[in-house]
Amino acid sequence: MAQAVEEWYKQMPIITRSYLTAAIVTTIGCSLEIISPYNLYLNPRLVVKHYQFWRLVTNFLYFRKMDLDFLFHMFFLARYCKLLEENSFRGRTSDFFYRNL
Repeated sequence: MAQAVEEWYKQMPIITRSYLTAAIVTTIGCSLEIISPYNLYLNPRLVVKHYQFWRLVTNFLYFRKMDLDFLFHMFFLARYCKLLEENSFRGRTSDFFYRNL
């Protein structure tokens, strides 16, 4: 079983794998209270006045708490990003990254 999950993960395209990993790490970090969700949300005032540029990205990585809903979000995120990256953007990884940023 562990081998199947590892193979599935390794066969994912690079952008999909990176986004999925970042989302899982961010959500686990918030669940374990290593990271505060208040440091992740998008606040344009803090971005402009306090140069907290990470807020432009991190708000797309946090999916509240670890539960069944989170698993469904990760499943659909992995599935549809993989399909997009492998089919519509085949051979154009940078276009997929740029258009989905």
